[in-house]
Amino acid sequence: MKSTFYTDDHEAYRESVREFLRREVEPHHERWELEHGVDRAIWEKAGAHGMLGLGVPEEFGGGGEPDYRYRFVFAEEIARTGFTSFGVGIGLQDDIVIPYFLDLATPEQKERWADADAVAAAQYDPRTWPALRVRLSDTFATRPRDEWAEVFDGSDACVTPVLSFTEATTHPHLVARGTLVKADGVVQAAPAPRFSRTRAPGIRPPRSAPDDIVDVLTDWAPVQSTDLPTERQETR
Repeated sequence: MKSTFYTDDHEAYRESVREFLRREVEPHHERWELEHGVDRAIWEKAGAHGMLGLGVPEEFGGGGEPDYRYRFVFAEEIARTGFTSFGVGIGLQDDIVIPYFLDLATPEQKERWADADAVAAAQYDPRTWPALRVRLSDTFATRPRDEWAEVFDGSDACVTPVLSFTEATTHPHLVARGTLVKADGVVQAAPAPRFSRTRAPGIRPPRSAPDDIVDVLTDWAPVQSTDLPTERQETR
């Protein structure tokens, strides 16, 4: 008996999903399983072909289609093919993230985050890198370093402040992990951690600073006088 749950439009969408999976996913699926990851480019292709964000309003770059049965169609085709690694990623966006965005975000947040999504997608296109570099530089220049550190603190964003060596010795994150240790009164990097029964080597005394260390450091990057070896500060 023919189901009356889906319309002809849903079945036409099913054919589009099948063709997309056959052309864009099937050739790569085995490799993705072995690598435990999905190519980033597939998300842009999925969005462009109406497989991702179909229910997002057109003003935010989506398909503007609120009928959730299209998601059922997509899920059925994922189950049929077994391409679950890709399907789970789509489900995470369409069934978890996007509903929060549509139902709970304010108009200002929607506009701001939709623009951020466009910036995020553009980062994979080398042609946009010069403009993105300027935009990010201008954005970070609007606040001092410590304010940005507070903004990102506690988030999962891969952002960390650039510290001087003096600041690094007291930074809570580095102190908690024992990144720096003191040997013979001199702070230096701790031995690398070991993930086996092999014991880490003992802490060795620091080497003597070469005569040209000030010139080397100054040539490599601007340094604060407090970061230079004490016995060399007078020569700077």
